[in-house]
Amino acid sequence: MQCARKAMAFLVALGLGAFTSCKGEEIGTFSSEPSGLPCQGGACVPAPPAGWTGPVWLWTGAEAEAPRCPDGTAELAYEGHAGLHVTASCGSCACEASTCVLPEGLSISTGGQDCVEPLHEVYTPAGWDGSCFSIPPVVDPTGVLFWGFTQSPCAPVMPSPEREAAFTWEIFARACKPSTVGEPCDEGSATCVEPAPEGFRQCILREGEQERCPAEYPEIQRFHGGVEDGLRCSACTCDAPEKSGCRLAMRVFQDGHCSMPGTGSLVPYERTFCDNTWLPDRYASVRGYINEGEPDACVPGGGALVGQATPGLPTTFCCRSLQTPEH
Repeated sequence: MQCARKAMAFLVALGLGAFTSCKGEEIGTFSSEPSGLPCQGGACVPAPPAGWTGPVWLWTGAEAEAPRCPDGTAELAYEGHAGLHVTASCGSCACEASTCVLPEGLSISTGGQDCVEPLHEVYTPAGWDGSCFSIPPVVDPTGVLFWGFTQSPCAPVMPSPEREAAFTWEIFARACKPSTVGEPCDEGSATCVEPAPEGFRQCILREGEQERCPAEYPEIQRFHGGVEDGLRCSACTCDAPEKSGCRLAMRVFQDGHCSMPGTGSLVPYERTFCDNTWLPDRYASVRGYINEGEPDACVPGGGALVGQATPGLPTTFCCRSLQTPEH
C-alpha cells in the first residue's frame, strides 16, 4: 500500500494517466488536466430578467449594408427601424361646373308703383327652361317684382383629393438569436452564448416602449416594426362665386300666349328688382330667357393634409456597454 501511494503521488506530479501496484499490476488511469470547464467556446453573459428576451446580437445601420445572421450559429430574431421620415401631400380640389338657373317666380303688384302689397305671386313650373306658360290674369298691375336668378349648387368633383405619402427610415436594425453553448456557467444567473460577431452587440429585447434598462444591459435603443398612418386629406369644399356671369331675363305678357309684350327686364343675381316703367292693363303669361354667358367659377377649398404619421409597433433593446468585457 505504501508503494502504491508513492507511485500515485509521483504520477500526479508528472501528470501521467495511469498507475500500477508495487507488483506491476495496473490499478487505474487518471488525468491531472481539468475537465468540464464552464462555457467552453462561448461567453458567459447575464441572463435576461423576467419579461425580456435574449441575449441576441444586434446590428444597426443602413439597411443596404445589413449583414445576414451567421449561418449555423444564429437565427433571425427581429427586424425593425428607427428615425422615421414622412413625405406626404394632397392633390387639388376641383368643383363641378355651375349652371345658370332661372328664377322660381315673380310677384305682380296691384298696390302701388313701388311693388308694394297686395302682391300676386307667380311660380314657374318645376325645372323651367324659360318656355312660355300662362297665368291667371292680373288686372291693373302697378309693378312687377322680378325675383333673382341663381346658379346650381357648387359641388366638389370628389369628396377629398388623393393623398400621396412615402415613409423612409434612417436606421435599420437586425437582431440574431445566437445558439446556446450546452455547457453551463458558474456565475449564478449568467447564460452561455456564442461571442457576438464583429459589428454586432450583445442585447436583450422586449416589446413596447420600456423606460429603463436592467443594470447589466444599460444602453437603451428603440426600434419600430411599422408606421401608424393617421395622415389624410381634408374634405373638399366649393364656395359660390361672389358674382355671376349669367345673363337672364324675364318678361310678362298681356295675353295668355306670350305674343303681346308687357314688362320685361334682366333679372339680378339672388336679389329682387322692381320694374314699373311700362304697365299694360293686364298680365296673363310669362316667359324667360337665358342669354349666352357662363357663370363665374365656383371657388374650391379644402384638401389640406391633416393628421400625422408616427412610428408604430415599438420594441425596446437594452445592450451591454461596449466597454463591458464578456467572460
